[in-house]
Amino acid sequence: MSGKILSLLFFTMKHLRLFLATVIGIMILSPLSSFAASLTNFSYSGDSYAPGAHATYTFTYTTTTALGPSDYLLYVIFGSGFDTGHSENSLNVTVNGVSKTIVSFWNVGQQGAFININQSVSSWSTIVVTIGNVVNPSSPGTYPFTWLRTSTGGGNEIDGASPSPVVIAAADTTPPIQSALIVTPGKTDATVSLTTDEAATSSISYGLTSSYGSTATISNSLATSHSWSISGLSNCGVIYHYQISTTDAANNTSTSSDATFVTHCWSGYSAPLPESETTIEKNIPNTTPQPNTVTENTSPTKSETQSIEVIKTETPVNTPTLQEKIVVKPTISQPFITSYIKFWGKNNPEDVKKLQVFLNSIEWEHLIVDGVYKKADVEAIKRFQKKYAQAILNYWHINKPTGCVYINTIEMINKLVREKIWQ
Repeated sequence: MSGKILSLLFFTMKHLRLFLATVIGIMILSPLSSFAASLTNFSYSGDSYAPGAHATYTFTYTTTTALGPSDYLLYVIFGSGFDTGHSENSLNVTVNGVSKTIVSFWNVGQQGAFININQSVSSWSTIVVTIGNVVNPSSPGTYPFTWLRTSTGGGNEIDGASPSPVVIAAADTTPPIQSALIVTPGKTDATVSLTTDEAATSSISYGLTSSYGSTATISNSLATSHSWSISGLSNCGVIYHYQISTTDAANNTSTSSDATFVTHCWSGYSAPLPESETTIEKNIPNTTPQPNTVTENTSPTKSETQSIEVIKTETPVNTPTLQEKIVVKPTISQPFITSYIKFWGKNNPEDVKKLQVFLNSIEWEHLIVDGVYKKADVEAIKRFQKKYAQAILNYWHINKPTGCVYINTIEMINKLVREKIWQ
């Protein structure tokens, strides 16, 4: 029995030795390339990925294995569609920060490059290879590299790399989209903030007319969040026009439409007193309707009809805007708003502009001053009516603001304007 066990052990040991010898033989006889190392810290970049562009590609890596004078520092074949036929005079190589002379270059069928410097390179050397004037494929798409390695003179891999494919994308022709634009005016300044859907620079043009005249940089570097403060503005109810421009990295520019903001008044402001009792500056326009007339479709609600005759028969006078210099004797009552305003009506644009100036200057709203009574203006008036509900709403025994600018609302606005100007 013991003899059989010994025979079995001898048989097992014999076959184990044969198995190990076979494995070792395979390892010795296998090509070295099967056990090639990888390039360390490998990366690449191109200065343009647009279809058909003449681009420069930069490859950076660290050698794991030393290279001899006949070895290729870089053996790269781009994906199908690339053209390196014009790259021979646009090459640069540095080894450990030292520029090297390229001894031989082969463009591999105008789709790649064999680069040799006829010098030994030690292991763990940092190499940077720049190949310029590479023509990108004419169609957008994903293009994997065919080969990317250091190699022997015969092209066998020494250290290899498996980079991500080159993605050729259509040229960027879309300008940045502006959003969340907020202009917050102060007494003599204004803060501008906005966002863009892509990194962009930004600037603002501003002035007293839509011709602007002044320009300031908001963001000088590419960013998606933009903020800036404009100083040195005229105070108290002055309308400023402005326009925002944003430009992305591809030099696409978006420009906002013309808009306005109004600098605010404050409690210490007072207009200059007149030299005579009847002087009004010539540049203040008369925008008041003629006597005994009411603008079409501006009839008051039923609750306000009791006082309509006061508005109808009022003698017209020149009506200054808040931003203009008033030179009138303080005892003269000059109505600021003279016509009814409602969301669905044919309103007097000049009165709407003055209403918007009033709400921005006195009530600290941020309305666009354009003479159009919009939903934002309606909501601002509703807030105003709720604030002065005792004088505007309670008189008619109503609880909710209407957003319509009729007799009581007009009277309160004119009262506040007089108080603000002559306080």
